[in-house]
Amino acid sequence: METQSATFKEHYALQTFEWIDQSRDGHVPKGATRRAIRRHAMRSAGTARKQGGVYGKTNLRQEPVFVDEVIDQPNSSLPRSQSQSQSWSSLPSPEQDAGNSMRSDTYRYGINDTFQAAGFRPSTPIPASLSSTGYQLLKQEYGVDLARLATLAEVHFGRATCRILSQQPSILKFICSDDTISYLRYVPALYDHCALIQAVTRCTLARMQQCLSPSPTALSASVLKHYEKALQRLQQALNDPACLYEPVVLCATQILALFELLNFSENGAWIRHVAGAARLIELRGPQGYRTEFEKALFMAQAGPLFSESLLNNEACFLERPEWQVVVKSMAIGGDKFGSRSQLSISLWMMKYRVPGLMRRTTELVCSDKHVDPCDVERLLQEARDLRKRFQEWRFTYDCIMENRTRQTMRSCEYNKARNLLAVCVTDLVLMARIIFALDPVNSSEMEDEAQAMGGLIVALEQEAATISVTAALFMTQKLAVAQAIMATEHDWRKATWQQITDGRGRKMIDRQVFERWCTLLGRKTT
Repeated sequence: METQSATFKEHYALQTFEWIDQSRDGHVPKGATRRAIRRHAMRSAGTARKQGGVYGKTNLRQEPVFVDEVIDQPNSSLPRSQSQSQSWSSLPSPEQDAGNSMRSDTYRYGINDTFQAAGFRPSTPIPASLSSTGYQLLKQEYGVDLARLATLAEVHFGRATCRILSQQPSILKFICSDDTISYLRYVPALYDHCALIQAVTRCTLARMQQCLSPSPTALSASVLKHYEKALQRLQQALNDPACLYEPVVLCATQILALFELLNFSENGAWIRHVAGAARLIELRGPQGYRTEFEKALFMAQAGPLFSESLLNNEACFLERPEWQVVVKSMAIGGDKFGSRSQLSISLWMMKYRVPGLMRRTTELVCSDKHVDPCDVERLLQEARDLRKRFQEWRFTYDCIMENRTRQTMRSCEYNKARNLLAVCVTDLVLMARIIFALDPVNSSEMEDEAQAMGGLIVALEQEAATISVTAALFMTQKLAVAQAIMATEHDWRKATWQQITDGRGRKMIDRQVFERWCTLLGRKTT
């Protein structure tokens, strides 16, 4: 019996294989033979793979887990959720960082609690799903990607650009681009694990689809329903002390601000969302911006934080020393003229002092009470010192641009460089007016400088219009300052001065002249 069994096996093998004799020179098996050999050799492996339950599923090993870093001990003086968010270090990829910025108990993110309890964290989050993500399905449903709104999350965005967008909604399709790095790139990784992000993303994509369609329409009932749900989710998170300090709450607030922009209505709703985001940034404290996700959220508000403080006659909290450290930490290498370049960050660190100087100048010029000459002199010296620092920055910029021209630079890089120049020139305009307002008799040359800088802003705006729609849109905020300067030139040159009762004949600009300029800027004086 055993002999028959052995004979059968030999016969089966001979029927299955065409044996290859490698000792024979020049022996090359036929193509059909090679295919038969490969098929038979892989038969066992294929059977085992199909029985393992993972057959046909791709990218299963795309996000391996490595436990290699120890979590820093949270600062016990901070709120629980805030200190927990701060304990995670910065990670390079959006998926890693977005996961580490969230609390697993609140948002049910799939990070192993055993690792957390042991003092370790995964370098890469464990994927909760291996199939198409919820965000990918949502993107397919609406045919648009939230990342294309990254341009609207730029630091150069403000009330003036918001107003232009509401007056000319058709330009939205020309400025939509995903080549700008912003917090929106983290949304896909957050979407499946946070109901709040799901709600605000869905309503914004629904509205974005309407705006980019060949025949844009007004808000539909379905979009309003999604928006109502998103507002409810956000309100619940804001009312929950355990969630208030989470970065996803700040992220959701900023996404809803984008939704308001897409309404193309008056910018009141957008301003309220921006104000709310600014308040959340301040509440999180200087220690709340260590991960790349948190830094991206911070930088999205860099421009509005300045402009809203200036227009509301308030000092910007980012001028405080502890917040200046935060702003400085935003700088990264690589892009020479980007919003997070060393050159840009150094400019914004100075810029955040301007709203405070404007507020104190307004208090002195518009005061009905006795003005202490020492207060005027102190403020005047601060303004002159800051103006000197802006001039030094301008000199550094000119040195960098000495051998660079529009013809030798990429269009996007040139646009960023000119935007930075416009930011600096705008600040020089404001400093010139502050100095002139406080000491018009001895600082008459400041008005000449203000008018010259205003003319340069107009020239930069005209040049931007030849580069791209986006470049021109971002220049409108600076153009508003230039237009207010030029419109009040006659008033400031011919104004009568207020006498300061210090016995030395010191004077300031007339209150009505100063208030008219502020009105043209859209700025409060009370």
